[in-house]
Amino acid sequence: MKQAKHKSLLFRDAETIKKIVEMYKDMKLDFCIKNSSHSTVIETETNQIRFVTSTYSNAVFMAAQKIKADVKSSDLGKSIMAGTYSTANYDSANGQPDGKWQSVINIDITSAYATCLLNSKLISKETYLFLQKIPKTERLPAMGMLARNQLIINFEKGIPTTNERFTAETAQVFFYIISEINKMMQKVMQMAGDYFLFYWVDGIFLKQDIPTDLLEQIESVFLHNNYAVKYESVKDLEWKREEDSVIITMIKNGEDKRYAFKDRNYSKNFDALMQQFIARNPYKLPAADLASMERSANFAEIDTWLQMEPEI
Repeated sequence: MKQAKHKSLLFRDAETIKKIVEMYKDMKLDFCIKNSSHSTVIETETNQIRFVTSTYSNAVFMAAQKIKADVKSSDLGKSIMAGTYSTANYDSANGQPDGKWQSVINIDITSAYATCLLNSKLISKETYLFLQKIPKTERLPAMGMLARNQLIINFEKGIPTTNERFTAETAQVFFYIISEINKMMQKVMQMAGDYFLFYWVDGIFLKQDIPTDLLEQIESVFLHNNYAVKYESVKDLEWKREEDSVIITMIKNGEDKRYAFKDRNYSKNFDALMQQFIARNPYKLPAADLASMERSANFAEIDTWLQMEPEI
């Protein structure tokens, strides 16, 4: 009779994981490492050590199973699973300099991802209501399991031999709901114009002096698409740039919040400059050369070429 494995559960700590892996390698053991976003498992024939970033209730896994079953039985779900969707989920005002705002307007979509699944008929009303019953902090992990991604590295006598990456077949469904919410956020971002500061996933931040009628139009975009919204209290927002990154701090609902992200406008501005350069073709380059031009980070050089064009 095969002996059951001895199992241990610990919170994930990179240094501890490294020490165990090095010990197993020195002992020339056969073992494998299974690594994902929320856990790392080191497993031998007789032992399993699972490191987790957090622990979840059984309801999270029940919700994940319900979501997965609904998605896989949906015609739209099957179609989405065969596609490819963007995971972009934030943006910021182009060229916004460092600044401070004593108060800003923040509109958040309530249960954005769960509502998107329901609106798209990817899950049933029953599954949606079950999802709403679990704590807010556990809803995203339950839905995120649609995109479960795991890297497995196998060792023989302490030497790595093979590695494989497994991605859940439903991953694109999770990316789809990210994409759908992002499309809506992009739309209201454009509507807000100069009053826009930034959006992060399902919440948009606007300057306090935005006209009331424009604010109502933005809110109506969410409501028209069957998304409930709420206004959050945001005070003392500070915006700083560090090279190509934006660092934002604020007090939201009485709690300190910090957002840090790469400024997506860098690449968008470069793309626009490059398209202008290619369209004008000031150096009369052959079509083949234009088609093969690679992206470059040298904005100043491209901008100089555009300014020189009248003289060429």
